[in-house]
This record gives sequence, C-alpha cells and structure tokens, in this order.
Amino acid sequence: MIVDPADQSEMEVSQIESEYQSIESQIDELQKRIKKYQSNAIGYKENGNPEMLSNTLIRLARVNSALGSKAAFAKYVARNADRAYRRCREQSKLDYIDTGMAIGKAESKGYLAAGDVFKIYSDSQLLADTAEDMAYRTDTFLKMSQSGLSLIKQDIQGRP
Repeated sequence: MIVDPADQSEMEVSQIESEYQSIESQIDELQKRIKKYQSNAIGYKENGNPEMLSNTLIRLARVNSALGSKAAFAKYVARNADRAYRRCREQSKLDYIDTGMAIGKAESKGYLAAGDVFKIYSDSQLLADTAEDMAYRTDTFLKMSQSGLSLIKQDIQGRP
C-alpha cells in the first residue's frame, strides 16, 4: 500500500493536535490543583498550623513534579508542531512554485497556507512555556513556604 506524503503529514498534524488537546487539559487540571494547594498553604501558614502546612506542601510538591513532567511533554508536542509547520509551509511553497508562481510570492503563500498548523505550533509552545513557568514559580513558592514552616516550628519550640 502506497501512502501519499500529504495524507501522512495530515495524519501527523491531527495527531499533534490531539496530543496538544490532551496535554492542555492535563496541565489545566494540575494548575487548578496548584492554586488550590497554594491558597490552603497560605491559610495554614497564617494560622500557624505546621502539620497541615507540611502536608499541603508535600501534596503541592507532588503536583508540581507532575506539572514539570507534563511541561516537558508539552515541549515535545511543540517541537513536533514546529516541524509539522515548517514541513507544511515548505510543501505549500513548492506546490505554488510547481504551478508557475514566482518564488517570492510562493514563499508568502506558503506562510498563509500553513496558518492553521502555525496556530497549533504557537499554542503548544505557549502552553509549554506557561507550564514550565508555573512549575518554576511553584518551586519558589514551596521554598518560601518551607522557610515559613521552619519559623512556625521554631516559634512552637520556643527558639529565638
């Protein structure tokens, strides 16, 4: 069975789009959990509840770890989307050149023809960057909260 390269690239674009939608929903759910745990941690810190703060920070660290791995997968999806975008743009350009269009005009048309694939690439790159940033900020929050937990425990034990 002979596979048309155009059909193959369409399959790959649809697979990239499917992976993007899947990872987007997973990252969205993790971000909601992170915000919830951060709010809880702030409340426990303000109330001076070291046990609940400690448990919440452990949960937050686990969710943050999952977010980091999902961010890495989102980067993988973005790289694949970038390759698909470049391939689609170049194929469109070559198709226009084959029809007798001037090279400069064919290049411009190639960018326009690959617009949908570029949107997938752009959205997936933004998702990856946002997830990576959220993981970094959450890690910073964890470090600051750990310091607060240490201070609460020192106050309980009566240390200066």
